[in-house]
Amino acid sequence: FASPVLPGRETIAFPMFSFFVEHNTSQKLIMFDLEMRIDPQNLAPSLAGFYTSGGAFVTGESKDITELLQDGGIPLTSIDTAEILIDSHFDHIGDMSKFPNSTNLVIGPGTNNVTFPGSPDAILLESDFVGHNITELDFSARNLTFSGLKAIDFFGDGSFYLLNTPG
Repeated sequence: FASPVLPGRETIAFPMFSFFVEHNTSQKLIMFDLEMRIDPQNLAPSLAGFYTSGGAFVTGESKDITELLQDGGIPLTSIDTAEILIDSHFDHIGDMSKFPNSTNLVIGPGTNNVTFPGSPDAILLESDFVGHNITELDFSARNLTFSGLKAIDFFGDGSFYLLNTPG
């Protein structure tokens, strides 16, 4: 993954963040970013082989985001949107299949179709999408900018903006 490997730097710790958002007016609950799966051997085949062949990534968590939510008293059925998949890299997708079908999935505009099931290089699994309502964000449908970036006012009240950033 990274070379040369320096002595004492055989592994790299990357912090993983997931954001639980509660919209007071509508009472909608959203999970923004689902972190990396804690069982990388169950990633899509294009990625799982990296881990099983001694890849450099090691997960430090013993629970995934769904378990942490439930431990915190948040039933998964209460989550309206479980993923705003702006960045479809393996360290942001979690295990979307653990959320009930009532949970919406939101993806970024033009999300690379190579990442989707059916592609030999897919990083997403069919089980991540089955039964979920999927919405692709369309920043061009709105004439809104925030700090010079195209934006979407997700709740329509100025409380939560999604920005279309490069990369």
